[in-house]
Amino acid sequence: MKPFDLNLLTEPSIRREYDVLLRRAEAVTKSVQDSLGADRDPIKYHFVEADVFNACVTRDQDAYFIEINNSVPLLMMILFGALLSQPDMLPYLDSKSGFATNENLPAVVDPLNFEGRAIWDVKLTAERAFAALTLADMCSLFIFCHEIGHIVSGHADAQSAVTGDGKIAELISVAPKGKIDETVLQAWELDADGVAASLMSSFIDELLTLRNARSELDALLGDREEALPNLLAIAVSSLFAVFCYITGTRDQLDLKSTHPHPLVRAHYLHDMILNAAEAKWTFDRGTFEKCFDERLDETMHALEQIKLLPARILEEDFGSAVQEDMRWQINNQKRVKAEFASWSWVEWG
Repeated sequence: MKPFDLNLLTEPSIRREYDVLLRRAEAVTKSVQDSLGADRDPIKYHFVEADVFNACVTRDQDAYFIEINNSVPLLMMILFGALLSQPDMLPYLDSKSGFATNENLPAVVDPLNFEGRAIWDVKLTAERAFAALTLADMCSLFIFCHEIGHIVSGHADAQSAVTGDGKIAELISVAPKGKIDETVLQAWELDADGVAASLMSSFIDELLTLRNARSELDALLGDREEALPNLLAIAVSSLFAVFCYITGTRDQLDLKSTHPHPLVRAHYLHDMILNAAEAKWTFDRGTFEKCFDERLDETMHALEQIKLLPARILEEDFGSAVQEDMRWQINNQKRVKAEFASWSWVEWG
């Protein structure tokens, strides 16, 4: 695909999102190459021009290439602007002061079809506008880290060896065509999510360190005794929102998809982020679980308000089906890890 020229972004606040993501991508890539891939081919990355919401990693002869479609950061900004316009999402944030943002935005509601749009009212106080940009930053970085996860887990090399095509076009859930079974691709998505969860700790650290410098960040983190578990819960629930956006409003657990269901991915990330955080910080697990339940419930209802979540997902029997599918996914992931272990950069414990 054609590289995207960042100089085409003339609005400073939008250009900032792209520049910030590239700076963070550089730091993550250097850390991964230094610690795991010093003797491996380099990881390169850039934005590309495309009219779909997507990202991909490609294994070439002498490098790994990560391509992020130029629409991704902007659509993350719009998505979280719409979600934070719902006063019940992160209800402790100010929603009654004067609006710092007050716009009607033509939002793309189908990532496979940019012609499918809806008008979203984005009305945000200063605290909520800051929160929306922060969550957009977080989720855009996660998308990049997820692609790193495909490289570190050996998926790009395995794809190239098995199919002759080292490209994993990853975000859009479509039926794959090739020699690799859908159940393998679903397991790879969980692998990449797990790697991304561990790589996000530097972003969490940055927010915790800077809270005293920005009153809006202090407000987002909430009560100081609960700041870290609340931030971790916000991260998981925000990524759930992105998974819903990527997947669309389906309410079926579809084993023919290349991706596990958004709720399955959210619960898996809950475990991965919690494990990574407990290895780095000391905090109360019960407080995290309380915050997680609150934040996920708020996010679900906000998604329902902007018509990105079918009501069926909120029903109790669907939750039971998600738990059953989660158990299947974990067993499937263990099987696939063993099958493709020779291509991984790390030894799975």
